[in-house]
Amino acid sequence: MLFFIAKIAEHLWTTFFLNGGIFDDNGFPINQNFIPKPGLCLLCKYEDILDVEEKLLCDLNRIGQHNQAEFQCGKFEQKLISN
Repeated sequence: MLFFIAKIAEHLWTTFFLNGGIFDDNGFPINQNFIPKPGLCLLCKYEDILDVEEKLLCDLNRIGQHNQAEFQCGKFEQKLISN
């Protein structure tokens, strides 16, 4: 059973990168440049991160909460502001 789950995860991960993006429940691509960023994201040190995996997790979190009244993120860390 664990092997089967690992194969599904591998297939989903490969399909994501081969198809080049995130897709909605109907199979339509979601343009990552148009995913709204809540204010919390603008204050987060991960907002401008170049790591593809971290950006994917942030994008999926924002997509998953797009209709919520309050945005929550367990990964949030305040940006260091220099003078």
